[in-house]
Amino acid sequence: MLKFKYDTLLGSIFLGLAFISIFNKPLSSILNISFLNYFDEAILVLCLLILGSVLLLSRRVKTILILVFGFFVYSVVISMLFGYNRNFGQVLLQSLINIKFLIILLTFIVFFQAKLVKIQTFLKYVLAIALIGFLFNVMLGSSFNHFFDMQVFSRPNMPMRYGGFLNPNHMAFLMALYIGVILNKAKNDKGILTQMDWLKILGSILIILLTDSRSAIVGVLFFFIAFYWEYMLRRAKIFLSFLAVFAVTIVLVLSFTNMIQTILTNIQGSFSLESYYIRGIIINMAVQITYLHFPIGTGAATFGSVLSDGSQVYEFFGVAHRSFFVEKRGIYDSSIASIMGEYGMMGILFFALIFYKLKSFLLRFSNTGKNAMLNGLFAAFLFYSFTNPTFTNNIYILLSVPIFMNFVTSNIQKE
Repeated sequence: MLKFKYDTLLGSIFLGLAFISIFNKPLSSILNISFLNYFDEAILVLCLLILGSVLLLSRRVKTILILVFGFFVYSVVISMLFGYNRNFGQVLLQSLINIKFLIILLTFIVFFQAKLVKIQTFLKYVLAIALIGFLFNVMLGSSFNHFFDMQVFSRPNMPMRYGGFLNPNHMAFLMALYIGVILNKAKNDKGILTQMDWLKILGSILIILLTDSRSAIVGVLFFFIAFYWEYMLRRAKIFLSFLAVFAVTIVLVLSFTNMIQTILTNIQGSFSLESYYIRGIIINMAVQITYLHFPIGTGAATFGSVLSDGSQVYEFFGVAHRSFFVEKRGIYDSSIASIMGEYGMMGILFFALIFYKLKSFLLRFSNTGKNAMLNGLFAAFLFYSFTNPTFTNNIYILLSVPIFMNFVTSNIQKE
């Protein structure tokens, strides 16, 4: 495993920074301290220092770390040679941001690979605070958002989307992952869900519905498929029961929400750059870039990323004048589209290899080297990455990284 001699105090400080970063908005409002906004950068710098030490001081460096570092070098070199943006500072910074999820995950492993109890405690506190905030948000409505100076989210079919101390998409993401944690624990214990488990799952689904997040519902489906997969393969009755439950769920969703219609409308809008569904526009452009700039894309800091504003790529597609791109609203909400656009087919292959090695690396924590639920977690996370910035947004990262570690046991193979 990745090894690094560190003080326990440093690990606690790291978790403290992570906690503040997750609840940055309400804490900044309560304490009226603006420098909390820089905690995201502080975490990234600390991670780079730790992983840099591992690279320099370890006698044996793991393949996953070499791959991540190799992709960073590749990103900078290929972008400076062939990319649309030749600003070295922007290319360097965006290349780091694009692998932020991997950087933070590997740092968590360095700190807590033998102390997963700390990760579980951290998750409990995050979940408790998030649920308390959500409860108050439901009771107080928009007054809650105004008090904490947080944006009020809504949709045409839903006057208010609730999120509590998080925004609705982050809250839905957390609850989808929490359902994964419940299923994972049940799978590792006896493979049976108790009444309390079902109560927690139904409560989590209710919260997801109040956030009006479609991606989270699909993410939950991936977890259930992973949970029942072995049973479905062995027993036809269970497979048919699963299909029946799935069909009933679809009927209920169709009856009480317009979620399916909204999804179909968004898919239809994705085929035109003139639509008002920005995620669909970005994915559409990403597919075209992958073809037009085969196999290396347009380079870092040019498309669908934080530092891509004013990019020539948007001018090329004739969308630079649209409000989404002028105001930078939603243009980097798809991590997968960003990777496709900036790195093309090579980027897709690079990330596929990294995630394959990452899964193998995480399975080293397991007694058996097998974890069916980990497949569900990867599927849910990668699906979410099509419509959310899960690779680059600190809150998505800091909610998901502890879950990845929680999905495997603390029995680490010694080298």
